[in-house]
Amino acid sequence: MSNACEISSTKWNSISPAHINTAKSFNRSVLSASYPDDLLEHIFRGQELFGGEGLTKTRNGFTQKIVKKGKYNIQYSVLNKQILFRDTMNDILIKVKRIDT
Repeated sequence: MSNACEISSTKWNSISPAHINTAKSFNRSVLSASYPDDLLEHIFRGQELFGGEGLTKTRNGFTQKIVKKGKYNIQYSVLNKQILFRDTMNDILIKVKRIDT
């Protein structure tokens, strides 16, 4: 099984790849400095974020609503073969779809 991924961020066009060499620098440059360093790893693996904060289990996976005033407003879902991460405060959208090979 492989993954197809799409990342959308308003910061994307203003970054220099030479300055991104760690998860922390990627978060700070592209996503949000308020995110934990392992955020993308958890998203790509379809794992809970922020220690399971705001977690609601469903038949087909789970959803999370995570809000920190002034920092982020995240809706995250892992349902069936699709992972969707949306932070409306930082204008970030990450979609991952598992593809059967």
